[in-house]
Amino acid sequence: MKILATKIPASCIERGPTSVAKHLLGTTSLGIFFQRPEVRHAIAEEALLARLEPFVAMPDLVTQEEKLVADWSERCPEQFAYALADADKVALSLGDISEEDRVFRRLVRLAAYRKIDVFQTGQETHIQVPELAGEPYTEVEIRGTIFQFGLVAHADYSSDAKSRQLSAEFQDLALVETLEREVFPMLAPNMTGPLWAKICRLWRGTRAFRLFEETLKLPAFPGRIVFPPMQTPPGYKLRWTDESTKRLGFSVADAVLIGLPMFISQPAVAWLQECASEVEASVKDRNLAVTHMVRWLTS
Repeated sequence: MKILATKIPASCIERGPTSVAKHLLGTTSLGIFFQRPEVRHAIAEEALLARLEPFVAMPDLVTQEEKLVADWSERCPEQFAYALADADKVALSLGDISEEDRVFRRLVRLAAYRKIDVFQTGQETHIQVPELAGEPYTEVEIRGTIFQFGLVAHADYSSDAKSRQLSAEFQDLALVETLEREVFPMLAPNMTGPLWAKICRLWRGTRAFRLFEETLKLPAFPGRIVFPPMQTPPGYKLRWTDESTKRLGFSVADAVLIGLPMFISQPAVAWLQECASEVEASVKDRNLAVTHMVRWLTS
């Protein structure tokens, strides 16, 4: 990058990453390299994987809510009934989506209500997770109140839950919406059915990636990891060899440096096969190389 930077005019840099990307593609061997079919295919794959990676990096705070909400429904039936009525309404408002996606949307809303109830009447015991750098939970201040978000080992509620009335906070829709975005950050305001279906598909796609990282203790997105070709680590598929990149005019190290990893993890291979039509459509995008360069320059 430092070598390339010496060839970039200051005026080009001032105009931003897109201008720099176009300059590099038009005046260096990168332009030729990025026109190779094999390279464009790799760029398209990385663009698709880049959309999934943030979901994998998120701690999964929703799956646990299936059991937590079921327990809450038995111990706090009045509170649960109120929450379920609203959650059903929200899920139905998304229109023509799959039942699986509708159930997931309902669960996210229920989790937010449960969070209010346990905060006001009981407590949660958390366990450490790698996604939170080993911490048991993160603390988020909402309207001057500190809420904790993490993996819950156990939740306790007030012993008089069946007799107590709904609190004002429990009926505060704006607070509920804020909390559910903390439970599932990919939830956007004014969510539409098609967008929710797309997010759910991506979220379900993270399961294999999480299992890969938990089992092998290796990154599902290998980034700049480089191994000798004959020593490909378990769970990865070799994308580049010295012979293949030599034919393309670059080395393996060069390809890795500009954001085209040497390896693809097995869950990534499976995900890309499932999304093959999207990859092929992306390959034909005239702005594919520029978009990749901007992502590389700003990463």
